Amino acid sequence: MKNITLIFAALLSVALLQAQEEKKDSLVVTVLEEVVVDGYFGGLSKALNQQKNNLNITNVVTADQAGKYPDDNVGEALRRISGISVQNDQGEARNIVMRGFGTQLNSVTLNGDRLPSAEGDNRNIQLDLIPTNMIEAIVVKKSLTADMEGDAIGGSVNLITRSNPNDFRASATISGGGNPIRSGGYNANYALVIADKLSDKWSYTLSSTIQTRDYGSDNIEFAWNDPADWTDNESYEIEEMDIRRYDVKRTR
Repeated sequence: MKNITLIFAALLSVALLQAQEEKKDSLVVTVLEEVVVDGYFGGLSKALNQQKNNLNITNVVTADQAGKYPDDNVGEALRRISGISVQNDQGEARNIVMRGFGTQLNSVTLNGDRLPSAEGDNRNIQLDLIPTNMIEAIVVKKSLTADMEGDAIGGSVNLITRSNPNDFRASATISGGGNPIRSGGYNANYALVIADKLSDKWSYTLSSTIQTRDYGSDNIEFAWNDPADWTDNESYEIEEMDIRRYDVKRTR
């Protein structure tokens, strides 16, 4: 009985070895090209190191961080930073207030170059005109150094545009949502970025954004009597009161 068991075990081992050899013969080896994995925390780590090593108080928002939230423009991304508030225009973030100072007391630069205001009577920068998909990083400096302009009492915001890659890259983003302020209102955002390196000296980055936004607001506006009529015997009076409804649709 023992001899039969040993013979059976030997035959089973031979069969297993033959099956393994046949499997090796049929195995096809595929050689892949180079695979590059870009980690999300790489950009975040770089931003944190920049905040830590800068001599002044600095906050850095990368494109990866802004992409986690439904921020369609730079103003909406900046309002998530501590010490910064925004002034909304029909529900859309437009002007920034830093450390409690007015909008005209802050400066905004694009790659270090000063941006002018789109309005002729003030220094406010309309940040709702700049989409977030065109920006690689936002650097906010809340205290000035000697190499910065002295008119930014509240602080300075530097918008850094996307850098050109070493090879071809393309990305498309589609997002949308509803607006509860107005019945039937919707928001849509379409973004496309194409970049490539043509040679050692030439490269390009093209970015395009189409935005459609439905906004609205309800308010009450008052008109007071003429100040010339303000006498000791006459108090302030409301001559007119308007209940207004604004429906705004912006397409950029």
